[in-house]
Amino acid sequence: MRFSLDVKAGVAQLRSMANHGVKDSILSVQSDRDIRDRRVKHNGCTPTTAGESARKSRQKMRRLYEGRRYPTGWTSFDDNHLLLPNGAENDAGASSFAPAPV
Repeated sequence: MRFSLDVKAGVAQLRSMANHGVKDSILSVQSDRDIRDRRVKHNGCTPTTAGESARKSRQKMRRLYEGRRYPTGWTSFDDNHLLLPNGAENDAGASSFAPAPV
Protein backbone atom coordinates (compact mmCIF):
# COMPACT_ATOMS: atom_id res chain seq x y z
CA MET A 1 0.00 0.00 0.00
CA ARG A 2 1.31 3.46 -0.87
CA PHE A 3 0.52 6.39 1.35
CA SER A 4 0.50 10.09 0.54
CA LEU A 5 0.19 12.52 3.41
CA ASP A 6 -1.36 15.96 3.20
CA VAL A 7 -1.43 17.41 6.68
CA LYS A 8 -3.62 20.49 7.12
CA ALA A 9 -4.83 21.64 10.51
CA GLY A 10 -3.92 18.29 12.03
CA VAL A 11 -5.84 16.20 9.48
CA ALA A 12 -3.97 13.64 7.37
CA GLN A 13 -5.44 12.34 4.14
CA LEU A 14 -4.19 9.03 2.76
CA ARG A 15 -4.48 7.22 -0.53
CA SER A 16 -5.57 3.78 0.48
CA MET A 17 -6.42 0.39 -0.91
CA ALA A 18 -8.14 -2.19 1.27
CA ASN A 19 -8.80 -5.84 0.50
CA HIS A 20 -11.27 -7.76 2.61
CA GLY A 21 -12.61 -11.29 2.65
CA VAL A 22 -16.35 -11.58 3.17
CA LYS A 23 -15.67 -14.61 5.43
CA ASP A 24 -12.86 -12.91 7.40
CA SER A 25 -12.52 -14.47 10.84
CA ILE A 26 -10.04 -11.85 12.13
CA LEU A 27 -11.70 -8.50 11.35
CA SER A 28 -15.39 -8.49 10.51
CA VAL A 29 -16.21 -7.25 7.03
CA GLN A 30 -18.64 -4.75 8.60
CA SER A 31 -15.79 -3.22 10.65
CA ASP A 32 -13.72 -2.81 7.50
CA ARG A 33 -16.70 -1.33 5.61
CA ASP A 34 -16.98 1.28 8.37
CA ILE A 35 -13.26 2.08 8.07
CA ARG A 36 -13.60 2.31 4.27
CA ASP A 37 -16.61 4.63 4.50
CA ARG A 38 -14.82 6.94 6.95
CA ARG A 39 -11.75 7.04 4.67
CA VAL A 40 -13.92 7.79 1.61
CA LYS A 41 -15.57 10.70 3.43
CA HIS A 42 -12.33 11.98 4.97
CA ASN A 43 -10.55 11.93 1.60
CA GLY A 44 -13.35 13.87 -0.07
CA CYS A 45 -14.18 11.01 -2.42
CA THR A 46 -17.59 10.55 -3.98
CA PRO A 47 -19.40 7.85 -2.01
CA THR A 48 -20.98 5.08 -4.08
CA THR A 49 -22.43 1.70 -3.28
CA ALA A 50 -19.64 -0.84 -3.35
CA GLY A 51 -20.55 -4.20 -4.79
CA GLU A 52 -19.47 -7.09 -2.66
CA SER A 53 -18.55 -10.67 -3.37
CA ALA A 54 -21.13 -13.22 -2.34
CA ARG A 55 -20.15 -16.19 -0.21
CA LYS A 56 -19.31 -19.30 -2.25
CA SER A 57 -19.10 -17.19 -5.43
CA ARG A 58 -15.28 -17.29 -5.75
CA GLN A 59 -15.57 -13.75 -7.04
CA LYS A 60 -13.76 -10.55 -6.27
CA MET A 61 -15.18 -7.08 -6.68
CA ARG A 62 -13.15 -3.89 -6.90
CA ARG A 63 -14.25 -0.31 -6.41
CA LEU A 64 -12.20 2.88 -6.68
CA TYR A 65 -13.66 5.95 -5.01
CA GLU A 66 -12.43 9.06 -6.81
CA GLY A 67 -11.93 12.51 -5.39
CA ARG A 68 -9.31 15.17 -4.92
CA ARG A 69 -5.83 13.64 -4.92
CA TYR A 70 -6.56 10.81 -2.50
CA PRO A 71 -8.46 7.92 -4.10
CA THR A 72 -9.68 5.12 -1.89
CA GLY A 73 -9.84 1.58 -3.23
CA TRP A 74 -11.79 -1.40 -1.93
CA THR A 75 -11.71 -5.03 -3.00
CA SER A 76 -13.93 -7.68 -1.49
CA PHE A 77 -13.30 -11.34 -2.14
CA ASP A 78 -14.95 -14.63 -1.29
CA ASP A 79 -12.52 -16.02 1.24
CA ASN A 80 -11.21 -15.61 4.76
CA HIS A 81 -8.42 -13.22 5.74
CA LEU A 82 -5.82 -13.90 3.03
CA LEU A 83 -5.85 -12.78 -0.61
CA LEU A 84 -5.74 -16.22 -2.18
CA PRO A 85 -7.34 -16.73 -5.59
CA ASN A 86 -9.87 -19.46 -6.30
CA GLY A 87 -9.67 -21.18 -2.94
CA ALA A 88 -5.88 -21.64 -2.96
CA GLU A 89 -4.51 -22.87 0.36
CA ASN A 90 -1.19 -21.02 0.46
CA ASP A 91 0.31 -17.70 -0.59
CA ALA A 92 -0.28 -17.28 -4.33
CA GLY A 93 2.30 -14.51 -4.74
CA ALA A 94 2.21 -13.11 -8.27
CA SER A 95 -1.06 -14.85 -9.09
CA SER A 96 -2.84 -13.12 -6.21
CA PHE A 97 -5.67 -10.90 -7.38
CA ALA A 98 -4.71 -7.93 -5.20
CA PRO A 99 -4.65 -4.92 -7.52
CA ALA A 100 -1.63 -2.73 -8.14
CA PRO A 101 -1.12 0.11 -5.64
CA VAL A 102 -3.44 3.07 -6.03
